[in-house]
Amino acid sequence: MSRIALDVPYSEKDQAKRLGARWDKFGKTWYIPDGISPRGFEKWLAPGSLTDGYEIVCDSYVVMRSRAPCLACGTVSEVCGFMLPPMHKTISTMRGPKGRRFPELIEEPDFPALLLFITRLEPSVAKRMGQICAHYQMVRSDADEAAYFANHCERCGQRQSDFCLFEESGSAFDPTDVEAAEKVRFRHIREPFACDGATSYYLQENLLWSKFYVEHL
Repeated sequence: MSRIALDVPYSEKDQAKRLGARWDKFGKTWYIPDGISPRGFEKWLAPGSLTDGYEIVCDSYVVMRSRAPCLACGTVSEVCGFMLPPMHKTISTMRGPKGRRFPELIEEPDFPALLLFITRLEPSVAKRMGQICAHYQMVRSDADEAAYFANHCERCGQRQSDFCLFEESGSAFDPTDVEAAEKVRFRHIREPFACDGATSYYLQENLLWSKFYVEHL
């Protein structure tokens, strides 16, 4: 992700500088350098500055954690995933002049979604996810020649299939009974989320969404 522009009043420039902001003397603007988390800079950010250009965005997100057997060695390892609350945005884009992309269709589904085959994560989200689940990492798939984030076995390092974890009935993140759903832990993070990837939608009566709704909303 490239640097993020800030709207910093002169009276607050020293505060922004202490947090890590830099001054562009040619562009006459303050900015967050690439690699620095935007946390702490919220009051100087323009609306949408963190999430512009992504396919899926939301004001908050849920990190789910459970355990599942490795597809290769059978070791039961921690697995993680993202769930987005209802009214998140999915954005279809069209390519304009000079290769720039512009929003073409914005949808706000009124039901929660699981995310899978994520090819790009907003850097602050990726950093936080890495702190929560160290085995959730970017990997390149030889089958489709694409790179995406995936869970990996804690023992052998084998990539775990998103389909088997998120879409297969009875899997870690698509439980079919209350006992299995109780094994999933949630962490609701009230910070902007953005990614490129695919969605798998839950109905409101889904066991995981019902459990999260009761515990956190």
